[in-house]
Amino acid sequence: MSIPIGGLTQAQATLLMPLWARAIESSQPEPLLLDQRAQEIVSNIEFDFDSFTRKSVSSVDYCIRASIVDRMTQEFLDTHANTHVVELGVGLDTRFQRLGIEAARWIELDLPEAMALRKKCLPVTDSNRVQIVGDLLQDQWMDAVQQQCDGGDILFIAEGVFYFFRNSQIQELVSKLIDRFPNAHLIFDAQSSWYLKLSNLRHPLSDSKLTFSLNSPKQVLAWDQRLKIEKYIGFGDPPYYNKSLKRLSFARRLGRKLCPPIRHFFKLIQVSW
Repeated sequence: MSIPIGGLTQAQATLLMPLWARAIESSQPEPLLLDQRAQEIVSNIEFDFDSFTRKSVSSVDYCIRASIVDRMTQEFLDTHANTHVVELGVGLDTRFQRLGIEAARWIELDLPEAMALRKKCLPVTDSNRVQIVGDLLQDQWMDAVQQQCDGGDILFIAEGVFYFFRNSQIQELVSKLIDRFPNAHLIFDAQSSWYLKLSNLRHPLSDSKLTFSLNSPKQVLAWDQRLKIEKYIGFGDPPYYNKSLKRLSFARRLGRKLCPPIRHFFKLIQVSW
């Protein structure tokens, strides 16, 4: 089966990079994660995935991030019964296939074009999985999520999503989540402003630039006084990087060891309110 990608924008087309990365990783001798579904989708989508290789896109970086978010999500599911998971800007992520059976409800949200492609590649076949079309900067999708989440804890996941928004937009979004979903949690990733500049120089899709950056967790707490940081995982932090450090270059491992501030170049954060 051949699947056309349709009219994705450059920013939306970035959803193909982590998909491709997971497919590549799954063929490694000791993979950071296994994603057979990603391999199947990559083999069927009408796209030149070799272009990512030609542009030196690092597949392992995407998989390190995905494996850590998997672990953070699993830890949450293990300690919170009746959890509703909401993946914001889900793209072609397959986290539900890896972990979703344990969730009370697994909600996937994305823009119309991205969700249309997702429905072709990953149609809903499980009773606890729901797909919602919506714009993160609008409020309508929150109404749909509230209708699906009846009791229990809510965990929002925004993996690789916030980079395409301004910091002020992220702050406004988080404040709305706090207002609409009391006692919820959010996992997201961020880069320092310096590292973001480097990422933009290396970005293979020239019309899609990353915007959001975060230098310190103190900036997160300044978004809203109701926020609490539950977890802060910097680059190389054990135990989350124990398996993946050996997949990084010697220079990056040495830099992390000799220059502690490198820890803050990339981070994963879990907040609650």
